[in-house]
Amino acid sequence: MIMYGQFKQILLGLTTAASVAGAPLLAYAEPPPDPPTNATEGELERAKELFENGKGLYAEGSYSAAIAAFRQAYTLSGDPVLLYNIALAHDRAGDFDEALEYLGYYRAYAPQSERAALSEKEDSLRKRKLRAQTDEEAAAAAAAEDGNDESGDGPPPPSASVSDDGPTDGMTKPQQKIFTVPVWVLTGVTVVGLGVGTGLGVAALGRKDDADALCTGDGMGGSVCPEGAESDADSGRRMALGADVAFGIGAVAGVVAIVLIARNASRRKKSQTATLVPRSRGAGIQLRF
Repeated sequence: MIMYGQFKQILLGLTTAASVAGAPLLAYAEPPPDPPTNATEGELERAKELFENGKGLYAEGSYSAAIAAFRQAYTLSGDPVLLYNIALAHDRAGDFDEALEYLGYYRAYAPQSERAALSEKEDSLRKRKLRAQTDEEAAAAAAAEDGNDESGDGPPPPSASVSDDGPTDGMTKPQQKIFTVPVWVLTGVTVVGLGVGTGLGVAALGRKDDADALCTGDGMGGSVCPEGAESDADSGRRMALGADVAFGIGAVAGVVAIVLIARNASRRKKSQTATLVPRSRGAGIQLRF
């Protein structure tokens, strides 16, 4: 015969088991695939295509398909920033737990400069997750009071992050500048050198003409020049030498400036990427494949 105390313990155990069985299970995202060790050019090109597909699907609101495209792009390229892309798509889909999980995956690879933006994003996700749960509970309670459990449309889906602007075409990481400070300095030296050389050359020709004007013929095919003419001639020769030096400096600076511009343009082209990266308000597009 079961005593009253034993009955209470059995009833408590059954109630606890029922509540645990009826509680919703926590959602966990599928872990990221293993990245390749050495991606081929063909795989990187395919990864670019998949990223562009995912970006378009994201814009259309097809977040599950965008996640699949980003995951496959990560499988081919191994670019860790694609993990942030997946988190962003989960965020838009209202899958807060999955979004937080993939932000954690990306955090392991993120540079120190992005840690503050990631922390802000994670805090926003946790707050919106709590707010969505509260809204759902309030909607369910209101429906129960009105007796509309069967006919009600249920709580509205959670909205996207107010601080998430989605994919954009702006760069969040600074691009390689083509006209850097050394380029501008060398360009200035070129302009000054050519200008000074031109001025000295014109002045040298003027002094030579002045010296020639002071000289007179001696009747034997030669010329007789006063002391002032010789001084003008010497001054003209010094100015001509200065013009040559100025032209030389300007030419060398111009060549170096052109070489730097070509090198910077090449580096900028190589540094372009096709991945989303976090910032304090939204995400930006880059190409790093």
